[in-house]
Amino acid sequence: MTDHDKRNVVKILAIMMRTAPGLTIRTGWVYFKAKRKMRRSHRILTKELVKGGIPEDFAKKLADGYAANLRIRNLVRRLSGGRFGFRR
Repeated sequence: MTDHDKRNVVKILAIMMRTAPGLTIRTGWVYFKAKRKMRRSHRILTKELVKGGIPEDFAKKLADGYAANLRIRNLVRRLSGGRFGFRR
């Protein structure tokens, strides 16, 4: 690795260290807002399914499957193609 390459690596690392905390905080904030909306949707969906005549235990199973789509492990698994050691 030449001196020029080493300087570029240092610049890249400095930029990453400066931007990563803000990106992590913003991503986490968006995730938690979406999670809160998903919980609310889960409650509404369950209530409406029961009101529509579906048995409560089956309605909860359906709503749980709907809510499982926003779990962080499922998101990482979907985005990474199943890497990072997450197994089903």
